[in-house]
Amino acid sequence: MKKFLLGVLLIILIGLLLLPPGLRWFANDLFKEKVEKKDVVTIVNCQKGEDTINTTYFNDTPYDFRYIVKGNYTLENENTGNSENLETTNNFDNSIIYDIRSSSMVNYSEDSDTTTFHILLSSVEMINEKLRNYTKLPEEQQKYYTSMGFQCTMSKV
Repeated sequence: MKKFLLGVLLIILIGLLLLPPGLRWFANDLFKEKVEKKDVVTIVNCQKGEDTINTTYFNDTPYDFRYIVKGNYTLENENTGNSENLETTNNFDNSIIYDIRSSSMVNYSEDSDTTTFHILLSSVEMINEKLRNYTKLPEEQQKYYTSMGFQCTMSKV
């Protein structure tokens, strides 16, 4: 019986001796400090004359899009047949308005004579290919708008 207890005790001591190297090999993630990834909010602000485009990104995923244009571009204005504002603007302004109008909330301010197109991209499915043209990665988006004549700034928070 003594030999049996000595054998069990010997096995336990060998197990305790091998425990630290075993933990270093198999449980090394338990001892490392976990690095928390910080969320990054990027804002691309582009301006051309009185037109402004603001796009907000959360970890390089488009989140919020605003296009502010001088004039009245509400749906009511289009339905009355008054399209004088659409004729006086350039082709880029016309194309972006037609591309985003169906997905955006449109607000007209009589005080400043501006129309704001606002899209909360987290609630809109990005299945519309035309909408994807205006919500690329921040660096690509800045280059795209710069090539269209906008002056762009990018800031990360």
